[in-house]
Amino acid sequence: MKSLVKFVIHQQAKDLELFRNGVLGNEKIHLISYASASGIALHYLSVFPDQVSKILAINPLLFDLQKNMNFLPFEIKNDEASQEFIDEKWIKFAWYLGLEEPFYGGKRKKNELVDRIYQFNSWEFLLPEVNGELLQRIAVKVRLFEHTRNYLYEHDESKTIPSVIQWMKNNSMEVWDAFDRQPFRFVGMHYDLLTQFTGKMMIVCSNQNLMINPKTFEGLAEFISNPTMLYIKDAHALQKLYSQPEWPLVLQSFFDSDVQGQIQAFKDLQNKGLIR
Repeated sequence: MKSLVKFVIHQQAKDLELFRNGVLGNEKIHLISYASASGIALHYLSVFPDQVSKILAINPLLFDLQKNMNFLPFEIKNDEASQEFIDEKWIKFAWYLGLEEPFYGGKRKKNELVDRIYQFNSWEFLLPEVNGELLQRIAVKVRLFEHTRNYLYEHDESKTIPSVIQWMKNNSMEVWDAFDRQPFRFVGMHYDLLTQFTGKMMIVCSNQNLMINPKTFEGLAEFISNPTMLYIKDAHALQKLYSQPEWPLVLQSFFDSDVQGQIQAFKDLQNKGLIR
């Protein structure tokens, strides 16, 4: 049990603060986080807002916020793909592929979705596995448990559990079983505490994201004073963005407070059609 508790987000936030204080003393830190790890970074920010100067959150997977704000998750209906595709390949599809217009609600761009499924089935072998060996690590299983436990808390049984939530639960059953035998304390995200942060935040958002409704990023921004929102025409994995020479410039200009450099990097990405 102790081996599980040390990986929950409030303990990781405490450990990060011990490290920061021990190494930097009174100096503030910069944080950069991606996907699920953004939950840890944002929790640290909510507890220790005065210790962070800047934070860059890349496609933060905040499923509890998506649920609380009633944003629809992306789903593929059974009549649009085989059950085998849904069960075994859904996460990989949602991680790497996006739609020009999100498919929330099941009505928009159905033909494009069918085309994307065809492309995926034809070229899936070229895509790396999502997390792969990482799924065997207990720290990852604990994080997946936290995602699903927070989402399923007071879940309306009349509503279907989103595929991504079910996938995360299936891959964290060891932790679920341990929790059922002996419940342990874990803390959910208190988004209202983020209003105490007075530093700078940039949220990099895939507007073709199928892992989480992109409107969730706008919900996060409501808790931050003057955030920078960078909307990228890319899927959740951001393979297009990461391959561009402007991406390191975006990072450097943000953390160096280089406004002109940031504007130039944004313009170059826009000229390439990557910024909405």
